[in-house]
Amino acid sequence: MSINIGVLGQVLFSPMKAFESIVDKTTMMDGIVMYIILALIGAIIGIIPVMGMMGPFLGSLIVSLVIAIVIGAILFVVIGWLSSVLAKAIFKGSGDMEKTVGLLGYSSVVNLVMTLLKMVLTMAGIALVAVAITPYGTASAGMTGVGWVIAIIGFIWTMYVSGSAVAVANKTSLVGGAVSYFIAALIVGIIVAMVLVGVLMSVGVSIGSLSMMGGIM
Repeated sequence: MSINIGVLGQVLFSPMKAFESIVDKTTMMDGIVMYIILALIGAIIGIIPVMGMMGPFLGSLIVSLVIAIVIGAILFVVIGWLSSVLAKAIFKGSGDMEKTVGLLGYSSVVNLVMTLLKMVLTMAGIALVAVAITPYGTASAGMTGVGWVIAIIGFIWTMYVSGSAVAVANKTSLVGGAVSYFIAALIVGIIVAMVLVGVLMSVGVSIGSLSMMGGIM
């Protein structure tokens, strides 16, 4: 296993060049470990604004974050696998799952940067809410627009960096890599959403049934 932390900065702005420099030495385990490291740092950054308000619930929040990172790592591998399959089936790529997952782990640095930006935006929003009754209240309303702009930039940036990872790993074009990654992430996202809806509906039915039984009794 050979993780290259120093290449992360280059991944953000010159992903094709960065991935080409490490593709021969990168393994699937490198990608998984890199994903977990970056996700953990992002999770820690994400809870900073609310840490003081959690109080006795902080322990439960940390446990939930750990579970979320584990599930996220599993979904990350699935997306990497499906991206390699699509790159081969649609764009005649090599279909190299090992390299795809390995390089996609480095592309997760975009999520870390976006999490940091969101934290700054959130903290700025909280500060502005405190002065919402002053003329500066208009700035508070404008933060929503800034949030949308950042979200759009984050999406495009993710497609560029992750698409580059899939492209280099599977020896295909940037467009082929980006499309393969987008379709893979979309499919996995839809499946996860359907599962969550099913679980929530089941829980709702169960709670509803218990309430009816309680009413009858």
